[in-house]
Amino acid sequence: MDATAKLALVNWDYDVQVFDPWKQLDLGQMLRDRGAVGWELIVWESLPQQVGPPMTLMVTKRPAPSYAPPIEIAAGWLPDPSQRFATRYWDGLRWTEHVMDHHHKASTDLPYVKS
Repeated sequence: MDATAKLALVNWDYDVQVFDPWKQLDLGQMLRDRGAVGWELIVWESLPQQVGPPMTLMVTKRPAPSYAPPIEIAAGWLPDPSQRFATRYWDGLRWTEHVMDHHHKASTDLPYVKS
């Protein structure tokens, strides 16, 4: 066995949904449909009820497609190759987690971390 193990880095796409479980018609079918296209359920939790109906948090992930680097080499805000946001920051070497919506509100595209 080779003493130098190679680590494969995987980028992930995350999808976060908050919904009223009583209004979601067929949760089982929704999860089967998402699983059929590579999504894996990583968080399923009831949120503390403040006001209104009880809500459920669902977080799924899948390996992110490999997006080609932009033709422009300089760092900057460019159209998001995943098409989930209006723009994503290209740091000159890779696509980052820094994103902006169509209203120019900046945020980060990071996974939900359960504390």
